[in-house]
Amino acid sequence: MLSYLHIRGLAIADDLEIELKPGFNVMTGETGAGKSIVVDAVGLLSGGRAYREMIRTGDERAVVEGVFTDVSKKALGYLENWDIPATDPIQIKRVIHRSTPSRAFINGELVPLNRLAEIGPKLVQIHSQNDQQLLLQPENHLEFLDDFAGNGEKLEKLSALTLRVMESKKTYRSLLLNEKEKNQEMDMLRFQIREIETVDLKPEELENLMERKSILKNAGRIKEALGEMEAIFHNEEQEGLVNVLGHLNDHLAKVAPLQSRFQPYLEPLNQAITMISELEQDISETGMEIQETGMSLDEIESRLVEIERLQRKYGESYPEIIKHLQECRTRLSDLEELEFRVKEQGDQLMAAHRDWWTAAIQLSETRKKAATRFTKTLKEELGGLAMPDVKLKFQFTMDPKPPLISDAILAFPHRETGLDHGELLISPNIGEELKPLTKVASGGEISRIMLAIKAISAGEEDSVTAVFDEVDAGIGGQAAVSLATKLRELSLSRQVLCVTHLGQVAAAASGHFSVSKTVVEGRTCTMVQFLSKEQRLQEIARMTGGREITETSLKHAAELIGGNNE
Repeated sequence: MLSYLHIRGLAIADDLEIELKPGFNVMTGETGAGKSIVVDAVGLLSGGRAYREMIRTGDERAVVEGVFTDVSKKALGYLENWDIPATDPIQIKRVIHRSTPSRAFINGELVPLNRLAEIGPKLVQIHSQNDQQLLLQPENHLEFLDDFAGNGEKLEKLSALTLRVMESKKTYRSLLLNEKEKNQEMDMLRFQIREIETVDLKPEELENLMERKSILKNAGRIKEALGEMEAIFHNEEQEGLVNVLGHLNDHLAKVAPLQSRFQPYLEPLNQAITMISELEQDISETGMEIQETGMSLDEIESRLVEIERLQRKYGESYPEIIKHLQECRTRLSDLEELEFRVKEQGDQLMAAHRDWWTAAIQLSETRKKAATRFTKTLKEELGGLAMPDVKLKFQFTMDPKPPLISDAILAFPHRETGLDHGELLISPNIGEELKPLTKVASGGEISRIMLAIKAISAGEEDSVTAVFDEVDAGIGGQAAVSLATKLRELSLSRQVLCVTHLGQVAAAASGHFSVSKTVVEGRTCTMVQFLSKEQRLQEIARMTGGREITETSLKHAAELIGGNNE
């Protein structure tokens, strides 16, 4: 159960601390007082979406903290799987920043936000007027039946099989090119392969050709410069540059020990002799390279044109061009083997469809068996909500079985929810025929039916706090008394928190909180107060009798409270 809630900087809530009680808690107050802030805060703890607009004006962040006690083994199991201390109570914290992403913490550990969405339903479940809108959409009725029947595992299995079928369909469709398209693509692939293979590009060939082209284009100037340099190196009168420098180095080596000022020149001169020797070797080799017979300048330029054509079409570099060639070969091979692959993939599609169909039929049979129990149990619950004459039926239609041919299987709507389409039919009054719920039920009846469905849902555990946000809309009179009784009964097995405008519901609670707003230092603030017996009497009198609290309204409030305590 949710035992403690701390809200700071959320909407008009400055700093609220709420200690909730076991059993049936209610929150009451004028419209706009801030009751929805409390529900929104609980929603944030269970993974609800956060918006920067939620942050109180002037604050940089909003913080919501909650402590859950007597939690289920399933909830603790999540913590163990996430390597978070699996302690009871569980502490959850949500921080919304104005300029940075929202953060979440479980037992002090920073966690991804989706972790709250996973563990949240094992701690608290919020039922609001939006749920009533879901009831008005027939496509949601199967989900209510599945929750009642406990079909979670079957739906998970069918979801996985649906994914397998859809992937198989996608692969199969990609292979089903028509013959003309296939031949056109094969012709194009063969042309590209032939063009690349004909050029027969080699690694680093482009760089080598560009260097060779530069040498040949400047051969005359290079030869002239090389000749002049060689003349310097091989001047017979001076015994050659290297020899001259060698003699200089010998004399310097003799004098340096005797005169220290020459010592610093020894190493640089040795290095210079080595470098000049290497230069002499390079000059000789370059001269020989220029003399080598090979591709002419015209041949090199013609080859470069071929390579540049490949670059424009298939990639700037050798690896890119070769990668494109390999892709073309693979795709051509695939198309050449298309007939075999189409049959193979078709067989896989049929196998996936059969597995999906088997699982869908099993789910459908389970639903039909559960539908009888669902309507019977729901009728009993509604009888306790001032709808004793209601009749219910769950109506099914099913997608027809397709013939086992590829076109039919491709067109068949493999849905994660299976083959069934279901809708709840209702007759609220004696003598009326069964009709779609959306056509005949009033707002108050919708509210009660939704509450009854939640009450019989097999998906909720006793350790989960149930939050009802103004689910009593459109209800009054005896129906309101019946609703209060039902919520009180529900609170015997789990904690209930109900935001209500009905005095009858508030009177049935074991813990009553009043929500109001006040102005502090020029700022509007929401206040939450746990009511004493006398304060509770005053609040229920206000709810049932209007703003003017009279002896009559106080007496009526006392009767409501007394009636629920009997």
